[in-house]
Order: sequence, then C-alpha cells, then structure tokens
Amino acid sequence: NEVDGITGPTPPWGDPSQGWGREERPAITMSHHAAEVFCEWLSMKTGKKYRLPTEAEWEYAARGGKEDPYFFEGNPRDYTSETFWNKIFGTDTSTINTYAIYRENSRTRTYTPDAVSANPFGVKHMLGNVAEFCSDYYDKDIYSKYSDGVKDPKGPDSGEEYVIRGGSFNADAAELRV
Repeated sequence: NEVDGITGPTPPWGDPSQGWGREERPAITMSHHAAEVFCEWLSMKTGKKYRLPTEAEWEYAARGGKEDPYFFEGNPRDYTSETFWNKIFGTDTSTINTYAIYRENSRTRTYTPDAVSANPFGVKHMLGNVAEFCSDYYDKDIYSKYSDGVKDPKGPDSGEEYVIRGGSFNADAAELRV
C-alpha cells in the first residue's frame, strides 16, 4: 500500500503553468501543435468548431476595418524606441499604450484583457501582449504570389515554420504593426 519513488509519480515542485492560460491569463510557451490540439479539444468539448486563423483572417480581425499600420492613429516610426531622435527625445506613447502591451509599457510581463481598449471590432490584444500562431505556413515571398484583388488568401500548403503575428509584451512598437 505504500508508494515509493519508483512505482508512483511524485508531485510536481510547483504548478508548471504558473497560472498561464487560466481565467484571463494568456497561454504562453506553447508550440503550434499544442495550439492546434487545444482547438481540437475545445471543439470536442463545446460542439463548436475552433481552429487557428489563417494569416489573412488574423490580419482582418487585427485591422478592425482600417488600412493603416495600426488600427489606431500613428505610424510605427512615431512609437518605436529604436530611432535616433526617439532615443534622445522619447515618444508620445499615450495612444499606443491604450491598445497594446509591448516593451515600453509591459514591465516584462503579460497583462489581462482589461489593461487595453478594444479595436473597432471589439477584439483586444491582437497587437502585443502574446504573439499568436496562424494556421498558414510561413513564406517570405507569399505576397508576390497573390494576384491583385485576391480575397482571403491561404498560405502555402507546406513549409518549415508557421506564421506568428501580433508581437509580444517584449516587442518594440514597430513590431506590433498589423
């Protein structure tokens, strides 16, 4: 009736997930495969179909109906901390801080949805906080392969890496552009 270290599992030293992915915390340090498996599990659990978005779907949701680099006013050069003048004089980041968690306002950690305002479609954290997987494989030349006016393009059928969009809490503002 006694269990020793060889015949039975030992309890973990602590919660390996550290609470990420629960309640309103984003799931982090996940592989693309794990994200797809989670979508399959959620689909079985709810009876609804869940999947990772294509890159085009992600971009549509992140843009919120806008055509600019961000769905809010501003240019990546205005907010980046990497340009010569911005390093010297700083930048007015009040607008981007309203919508995104990134290097300049994150204190090197992720935030819950209440930390930012939603885009025009009502979606939060599409830019910054945690980078997001898409279902498409990455191809650096994919845009040159699309014809003008293509609607909802799909990425290549195979590849070595998947598309990751949105930037993270540790990214510069210029990396958060849609």
